[in-house]
Amino acid sequence: MDHQDLKPVIWHKTEKKTKPKDIHEARKLGIDVEVEKKYFGGKNKSSKGNLIIENKAKIEQETENFKIDRVTPAFSRALQQARISKKLTQAQLARLVNESESVIKEYENFC
Repeated sequence: MDHQDLKPVIWHKTEKKTKPKDIHEARKLGIDVEVEKKYFGGKNKSSKGNLIIENKAKIEQETENFKIDRVTPAFSRALQQARISKKLTQAQLARLVNESESVIKEYENFC
């Protein structure tokens, strides 16, 4: 049992340097203390609550059209006919153009 170390090990915490932790202790020691109250400190409220209202106003004032362009039925039929004329499946066409099969299906269903 030469490999075992049976001596007791004692851990000692290092003592922290004394700092005034409390405002009152600091004032007693004569240190100038400036106190600022936290905005919504200790409350379960978001400090960004008014930003939501500002963002809503910006969105309402927006004039840009955000409509998503769709594939036309003519393109959908042309794609499908070209694929069939080359005797390809949707999966094969998807591999050839490096696109997912679901995208080819969406194009052919003019979504």
